[in-house]
Amino acid sequence: MIFSPTVKGRRNATLRMLMLIILFVGVGYLFWKNYERSMDTIQTRHLVQDETQSLDKETVQEIVAFSSSLQQRFG
Repeated sequence: MIFSPTVKGRRNATLRMLMLIILFVGVGYLFWKNYERSMDTIQTRHLVQDETQSLDKETVQEIVAFSSSLQQRFG
């Protein structure tokens, strides 16, 4: 197999396969967290449509925080 470790000892091969599995799980977890962060950014950007630019940043942040709490509580 092309991706299998080519080592002579059984212990070294097991260790390398374990590290490879940990690597894939870690990359998958980081991908999942990046996806969540990206979705939060997209939802925040499209949550408040201030066409007149009359809201200051604090008010927008309060609206976003309130919306996030409603989203977490009620789905």
